[in-house]
Amino acid sequence: MTSDQIAFLERWENQEAAGWSIDDLDGDEVRSTVAEAVRRERLNEPERRGVEDLLLELGLMQGDVVYRATAVLFGKRRRLELDFPQCLLRVARVSRVGPVDVLGQPPVRRQRFRAVAGR
Repeated sequence: MTSDQIAFLERWENQEAAGWSIDDLDGDEVRSTVAEAVRRERLNEPERRGVEDLLLELGLMQGDVVYRATAVLFGKRRRLELDFPQCLLRVARVSRVGPVDVLGQPPVRRQRFRAVAGR
């Protein structure tokens, strides 16, 4: 195993979300996020639309292991509040009109993709 692979595995977001399963994730939000990415031509149309298939294809799960990043991004609100009560996610918008500008956003406490989309 290379040092890059070891570093990847040691990162907090790439570690297993202990006790989490696919049932703890908001499947509608996963499908909606993928559909939006396809609509914006950031992803190719997936062959399968099952939540587990989508997450595996995106590298957000391995086998039946849910990563912490996946839990934070797509976890059902109640479970997130119980397991990650102090988790804050800073998001930024990137403007591509001229030089790349990163426009900071305040921390969000809602389901992460809903907060980014303003839903």
